[in-house]
Order: sequence, then structure tokens, then C-alpha cells
Amino acid sequence: MTFLPVVERELRVASRRPGTYWGRAAAALVAIVLGAHTFALSGGMPSVRVGGLLFGTFSWLAFFWCVFTGARHTAACISAERRDGTLGLLFLTDLRGYDIVLGKLAASSIAAFQGLLAFLPVIAVPLLLGGVLAAQYVRVAAALVATVFYSLALGMFVSTWCTNDRRATTLTGLLLATVTAGPWIAASVWATMQMGANPPAYLLWLSPAYIHLLGVHGSFPGSGWGHYGLALGILIAEGIALLALTSALLPRLCHERVASARGARWRAFWRRWCEGSSEARVRHRTQLLEMNPFLWLAARGRGGPAYVWLFLALTCLAFVCIWVFLTELWLELDLARYFILSTFLHATLRCWIAFAATRQLAEDRRTSALELLLSTPLDVPRILDGQSKALGRQFAKPIVAVLVLDALLCWRMFGLMPSETDWNLTILFFSARAVILVGDAFALGWFGMWRAMTARSATDAATSTLFRILVVPWIVLIALGVLLATTKPYLNSEDVFQLAVVVWCMIGLITDLISLKEARRGLSARFRLAASEPRKRPWWHGLSSIA
Repeated sequence: MTFLPVVERELRVASRRPGTYWGRAAAALVAIVLGAHTFALSGGMPSVRVGGLLFGTFSWLAFFWCVFTGARHTAACISAERRDGTLGLLFLTDLRGYDIVLGKLAASSIAAFQGLLAFLPVIAVPLLLGGVLAAQYVRVAAALVATVFYSLALGMFVSTWCTNDRRATTLTGLLLATVTAGPWIAASVWATMQMGANPPAYLLWLSPAYIHLLGVHGSFPGSGWGHYGLALGILIAEGIALLALTSALLPRLCHERVASARGARWRAFWRRWCEGSSEARVRHRTQLLEMNPFLWLAARGRGGPAYVWLFLALTCLAFVCIWVFLTELWLELDLARYFILSTFLHATLRCWIAFAATRQLAEDRRTSALELLLSTPLDVPRILDGQSKALGRQFAKPIVAVLVLDALLCWRMFGLMPSETDWNLTILFFSARAVILVGDAFALGWFGMWRAMTARSATDAATSTLFRILVVPWIVLIALGVLLATTKPYLNSEDVFQLAVVVWCMIGLITDLISLKEARRGLSARFRLAASEPRKRPWWHGLSSIA
């Protein structure tokens, strides 16, 4: 028998996948564009400082991509097999758990490691400018490889326990964020309780960010090769342990498990907490069916709004705890730190809206349930109206709550502003954020519905929606910033800030309007055709075949 046969098969399949090559090119292109933007804005600086700035920008950009790559590539690789019931068929052969785990890992890690390989040459460019040692580059490269490996292993472990792709992706992302930021929060609390004493190093060993920080900053305390090697070895050992545990548990998880009485009671309690009693669920179902049958299908579980409110409450509670424990340090920070909470809530709500807009339609289209619905008296306008109302019931009030929180933060910052000009800039910034948040919410909802009818899966639809609505405006803004830095006009800092905010708001609103118009036109004209026909290959896939 061939050694690791699943690995060989998955590698052959991945080598014929066009995304394997396009992802590598996209990663290199993003690194080059951001590098050109940073280099253009650093005009007049010494080459040594420019090299250090570019190295820090490239390395931290690659780090955040490596941390969350597991949620994109491996979080759904085994959950799909469990959902379709094909995982048990693999164990009817003489395959072992490690054969399947390593095979899935090899197939899922190709795109991740090729994207990293596209980043590494760009990260090495600052070596030519000076200010960066070769030892720093080696340590950063090793830390990035270990971070990718750990992220993929954690995504693989989570995928064995979930049967829903969206749930597995979300849980993997939350765990990666917790592992990355949790040790730093614990170290900050410990230092505050110990009256500013340096926290012990072992509190930060579990965080991939600490290892990367040791690699980037050669003068960081405790950044010797021995300390760095110990932290790197711990991260790699954690990844190996996760893969070994996944291999051991996978044969047991492929069988249907009988629900225990304790688990049944816990699920009943959670459902009752989220959706109310049985009488309340019946009233809720009757009300939604009278309004729109598809509205009931998309919002039949009231847990969606409850999850959003729970997330907002927990985030604000964590913010308050940090403010209480770190009051002196918090007041000494720059004014931009007050945007952390608001920015985090804005970004999370946008991502949540994109995934919620694509989930129901993409799943119904995959199972052909949408085609059956279209054979009933339920027409296309009522389906779209039901989906949009479901999104409104889930996110309208939380968005209003976030805008009220923005207004409170803006009022809080007035006491820290030294002049009336700064007050006007603050009001302008928060007003632009509010307008763009509302515009992005409408655009993400409608364009996500349209991409759910044309993309391969709900995850691909949500990813392309976020790229179109959120990433494209920033690419245009960065290009304009490079052009402005190249022409070097005479503008003071206040004029530059006002111009940047106004241009940012205009680009965001124009992108929202174009996407909204395109989505509504496509949904009204080609909804039935997209629901019944299989997905066609995009035109650019032919270029990879020619190459």
C-alpha cells in the first residue's frame, strides 16, 4: 500500500485547482501594493528607517494573514465529510486517522503556504535598504511558518467536532483571536495588579504574536535565540499535539453519537433562553408566516438577534474591564485608542452581515430547496423581501446601538480635545463612520444575496462580498494616497485629515451604490436562472488552463 495515499490524492487535486495559483499571485500583489504605498509616504526619510518601516509593515501584515488562515482553509475540510456522511466510508478501508488528517492538511495547506511563500521574498526587500538584520528575517520567516502550521492544525481540530461549515469557521476564528490576544490581556492584568511589574514570560509563550514580536524586534527584552527558540518550539509542539489528538479522535467521531440526557437538557435550556418557550415560538412562527413565508424560513430561529446582542454586551463588558484595570495606562494613551472599541464593533458587524446574507440562499441553492420554493406561489420579490426583512430584524437595532455608542465616545473625546478645530474633525470623522456603516449594511445585505446565487459556497460568497464592499474602497483610497504623496502638494495635517475623511466617505458610498444597483438588477432579472442552473466557471479560470 502507498504511504499516506490520501496525501497523494489530495495533492493531485490541489495541483489542478486554479485557486492554488491565483491565491499566490494575489498575496504577492497585495504585499507589493502596500509596500509601494508605505514607501511613497516615507519620502525624505533615511533608507535605514524606510527599511525598518517596510519590514515591520510586511511582517505584521503577513502575521495576521497567517494567524487566521486556518479559519479559511481547514475549518471546513472535515466538517463537510461529516455532514455528507462520507467520513465513515473512509474507515471501511485500511486507512487510519492520521492518513485522513494528513491528507486533508496537505490539501488545505497548499494555498496557505504558497501565499506565505509569495510574502517572504517581499519581506526580504527591506534587507537591501538597511536597518534590518538577516537574523531578524530568519526569525520572522520561521515564526510565520510555525504560525501557519498552528493555525491550520487548530482549524483541523475544530473541523472534526462541527458539522456546519459556518459554525466551524466562526469558532476557529474566535479561538485563534483568543489564543493570540488572550495571553496579552492576562499579562496586562497581572502587571496592573503587581503595580507595573514586568509580567513573567511564560504568560506570553502561548501567543503567536509574542513569538513574532521576538522575531521582528531584535532589541526586545528576552529576544535572544534561546528564548525565541523555546517559544517557537512550544508553538510547533502545540500544532503537532492538535494533529495527533485529531487523528486519535477522528475514528470515534465518524459514528453517530447518542445524545446524553445532560446534553439534551443543556440544548433545551439554550433554545428556551434564545427563542423563548414553546408557546412563544408558536406565536413567533405564526406571525412570520403571515408576514412572509420566506421570512420565517430565514429568521425562524430567534437566536440570531440574541447572538448579536450577546456579542455586543460581552465586547462592551471586556472594554469596561480593561478600562477599570488599566485606568492610568488608558488615560495616558493617544486619542486614537478610543476608536478601538468602535472600530472592532463596526468591522465585526460588517462581517456578520455578509455571512448572514449569504447563508440561507446559498444553502437552499445547494440542496435544490430554492428551486422547489420557486415552483410554489412564492415569487421572487417575496423571497427577496423576506430575506432582507430577516437581515433587518437581526441587525437593525444592533447597528443603532453601535451608532449610539459612537455618539457617546465622540462626546467623551470632547473633554480631551484642545481646540475647536479638533472638535470639528472629530464630529466629521464620526459622522462619516456612521454614514458608511449604514451604507455598507445595505450593500452587504443585497450584494451578499446576489453572490449567494452565483458563488460556489456561502463562504466564497461572503468572502467576495466583503472584498467588494470593504477592501476595494481601501485599495482605491491607498492608490489616491500614493498619488497624493508623489505629487507632494502643500497641505497641513488638518487639511489632509479632512480630505482623507471626505474622500473615504465618497468612495465608500459610491461603491455601495454601484454594488447595490448591480445586485438588485441581477436578483430581479436572473434569480430563477441562477437557482436552477449549476455554477459556471469564471472566465479567468481559462487563463490558468492556458498557462
